[in-house]
Amino acid sequence: MTPEQDAAPAPLVGLDEIPWANLRHAYGSAEDVPVLLRALARPGEDSEREERLDDLDAAVYHQGGAVYSAGAAAVPFLVEIACTPGLPLRAEIVELLGRFADLQNQMRDPWRSAPAAVACRAALVAGHDSLVRLLDDADTEVRTAAAALLWSYARWSPRAQDAAHATADRDAVEPDLPLRVHLRLDGARAAAAARASGSPSAAPLTAAVRRLTEAPARDAAALGFARLVARKRLDDASVTWRDLLDAALAPTTPHHAYRAWSEDGARLAMALCGMCGEDLAARLDIIRVLIGHERPQVRTGALQAAGDAMRRWRSATSVLLPLIEGVLTDPGPENRTRAADLLATAGTTDPRLDDRLAATLDDPHRTTSVRAAWALARRGDARAIPTLVQALEDEEGDSFGPSAHYSGNSYWFDRPPLREALVACAERHGLPLAPALRSALARCCAWSRTGGGPPHGLRPDALPRLHLLCEALAACGPAAAVALPELQQLLDTTHPQLACTVIEAAGPAARTLVPLLRACLDQDERIVGEGGWRGIAQDDEVQRLAAAALGGAAGAG
Repeated sequence: MTPEQDAAPAPLVGLDEIPWANLRHAYGSAEDVPVLLRALARPGEDSEREERLDDLDAAVYHQGGAVYSAGAAAVPFLVEIACTPGLPLRAEIVELLGRFADLQNQMRDPWRSAPAAVACRAALVAGHDSLVRLLDDADTEVRTAAAALLWSYARWSPRAQDAAHATADRDAVEPDLPLRVHLRLDGARAAAAARASGSPSAAPLTAAVRRLTEAPARDAAALGFARLVARKRLDDASVTWRDLLDAALAPTTPHHAYRAWSEDGARLAMALCGMCGEDLAARLDIIRVLIGHERPQVRTGALQAAGDAMRRWRSATSVLLPLIEGVLTDPGPENRTRAADLLATAGTTDPRLDDRLAATLDDPHRTTSVRAAWALARRGDARAIPTLVQALEDEEGDSFGPSAHYSGNSYWFDRPPLREALVACAERHGLPLAPALRSALARCCAWSRTGGGPPHGLRPDALPRLHLLCEALAACGPAAAVALPELQQLLDTTHPQLACTVIEAAGPAARTLVPLLRACLDQDERIVGEGGWRGIAQDDEVQRLAAAALGGAAGAG
């Protein structure tokens, strides 16, 4: 038998004595909680066990912020399940308990003083000895989760000193190097947070972490980076950015043991920059070194750190642009793409830089060349036009997206936004762009009109594309008059405002549409039949846009 098959179930004594139906979780009554807990407490195979834990997590913890009454009641049973040898998913259950422990550090009154939050803290303190014993568990993942939990717990617990000492003492006998690394990192983070909040646990936590950073240790070279990071968290001035960088890059630093080196180094730059807080000069120095690192993933992380610095400090842009420009010739196509993205967002005009971007239009990596065109388009550079025209003709292509999509703390998006690129370029180069926009609008009008009318309906899924094309045409100014036949068609639909914005921008060049615009505003004149402009003209926004379009088209006629 496997240990899981030979394990005894957690007894969960007293589970049925809890009035679960009277308790609440994120989705209402907690009467389903006992079923979920019993499923987790049973040994053996269960194909739905992970799903049951996910359901319980979503219900009793949800997204944090406050403690539900059902969450507080479930904690003692979760501790029992986590401490029952041989049961599956114990590490994941300890991680859930760790989130409950850390939630106590995040909550503020009145939520922190709510009865459920108080009961949750009491349950965790009552389980103190059981949680500490998990540090000696045979399962490395359980020990790792328990150590993280205890550092969070120690920040507020009345037994903070006991928890901190027990966690630090584990280092002397712990065989797992990554866990020893994180005993130092997580401990220093907890001590720094306790000190920042004025918690009485700051002193015992700091003392425990200093033992880990100052006493002679096994694997001293492998732990060197962790000890420096911990020391910096305790005393920022005692460790410089160069100390951190040298330790991180040292050949004796085992990458597998450090989360900063995960994803083959893609997180390194952001991790090191994060350790420097608001010290922009240190961040820029780190980026300057890592953006030329031999590992492509490390360079990727340096670009992300550069984007973060540019977002937070305007002065960083002038320093970083030359470095980012150099990445346009990076061996890795993904890095070239990211560099072009950042250059697009910089918002500066530099003819030399524009020439470098124009050269990148010939990059064999299609995504990179499109990003270069996006950067040039934002600058109103005519060299972006062929790529934009191609994007208009290839409506099913994946070179541009319909709109911007930003993620995380940086500038990345899935695909550059076609609307913004077209508008920016059309404002300077409307004449060459307008015919391509007109062709795209004609195709869109042809398939978007539904039966009935007049006015004709438009397919809802066509509206985003129509908005995009009309906004870009409006940016072309008088050159947009090339699309008058298509604009006339749009005036005879349930969304005439799409055409109105373009007509206003086209000005007197669109004077042939003046009668239609007057009909739109005239409640008594009907040129498209009952139910046409009668209903539409009652829309104040449409009337406003039609009046503006009429003024533009007829004002200088």
